[in-house]
Amino acid sequence: MKMNMKKLLCGAMGLMMCFSLAACGNEDNNDDKQNDNEGKKYSIGISQYGEHASLDNCREGFLQGLKDAGLEEGKTLKWIIKMLGLMII
Repeated sequence: MKMNMKKLLCGAMGLMMCFSLAACGNEDNNDDKQNDNEGKKYSIGISQYGEHASLDNCREGFLQGLKDAGLEEGKTLKWIIKMLGLMII
């Protein structure tokens, strides 16, 4: 009885995982995404806990990705960047 219950539960869980992955599918093209940004304005805040070459590089790459997606500062995008200083007591 326990073995049948385990098989039934495993089958049900497997089926649910298959359906959840199928629900994540998206057939939109990147060209359509470029047009979706027209007319929308976004505000993005970046909080960085300190200045470091690696962190600065990540931030610049993120901002470049936004530009590549068609979001331009001042037109469709406003960002706020705050550098947090570390306090050593």
